[in-house]
Amino acid sequence: MLDLIQENKRAAVEKALLETFGTTAVDALTLLTGGLSTAAVYRVVVQGKPYVMRLVMQIDALRDPARDYTCMSLAAEAGIAPRVYYANVEDAVSIIEFLDAKPLAQ
Repeated sequence: MLDLIQENKRAAVEKALLETFGTTAVDALTLLTGGLSTAAVYRVVVQGKPYVMRLVMQIDALRDPARDYTCMSLAAEAGIAPRVYYANVEDAVSIIEFLDAKPLAQ
């Protein structure tokens, strides 16, 4: 199933899955589309639970994983963003809590 991941990111994804969940086996992997990011973003289901896995594909002044992961972690700790399960600056891979879409009116 990891064949949906670009080959140059597969080892980093396997490392992330192993460190986060103790396995590289996934139940489902779906590319999420939309947004303006150049990152590859996936809904990944591991052991029956969905997560979001984000692979930064291009690093530059605007797309800096170190800054992104710091902001993600601070926002999660403040309770205003999904929980961060894994964030590796060198590999530019993160795994965060998957939240179901809910209309703002609710």
